[in-house]
Amino acid sequence: MGTTAHDEARILDHLREARAILDVGCGKGYFLQAAGPERTWGIEISGASVAECLKKGLRVLHCDAGRIGDPAVRERILTWAGVERFDAVHFSHLIEYFTPDQAYGMLAGMRDLLAPRGILVVKAPLESRTFWDTFGHVKPYNEVALEGILCGVPGAQLERPALGFEKTAITFRWSGLAGKLADLGLPVPWRWKRASARSFAIIARKRD
Repeated sequence: MGTTAHDEARILDHLREARAILDVGCGKGYFLQAAGPERTWGIEISGASVAECLKKGLRVLHCDAGRIGDPAVRERILTWAGVERFDAVHFSHLIEYFTPDQAYGMLAGMRDLLAPRGILVVKAPLESRTFWDTFGHVKPYNEVALEGILCGVPGAQLERPALGFEKTAITFRWSGLAGKLADLGLPVPWRWKRASARSFAIIARKRD
């Protein structure tokens, strides 16, 4: 799979000024290491993954990301990290495991963890012929739906209030020939972009 348009280096470029970054559902800590352990904290529900992160010297709290909408859980995270708010929150390939109501509550919780003008990064797979092969997948969320609920763009079909962000960027990861072209820094023909896109990242900044 091509990674140039959706790799950590490009995402981290948007976070270069962030001094405190929270990774929600950090897994084994790959993003924490890429972003720099000195400025990152992670929460993770898997005890085995938490133990692996701690062995690497990473700061990780055993915590259910699905409960981040709970004010008490957010206060626990902030107290543990020793910060008033985070400059950025990273949320990668987890939203598809939650219903719209759950996902909305989680995104609202992440907004409340952010400092004014803080940055939220959400990465998610797009629907494909293999999306439903993962038993736990509940719903695919595309970039239009997420931009709408985060930023309240004109024409978006919203069932809930927009969350008060403004879009900074949306990037895609492509497969096949489109991915190879992207890896080489070459333009990807428009007709291939959507057909070959497998996942995306939306980078949004909190308005206040």
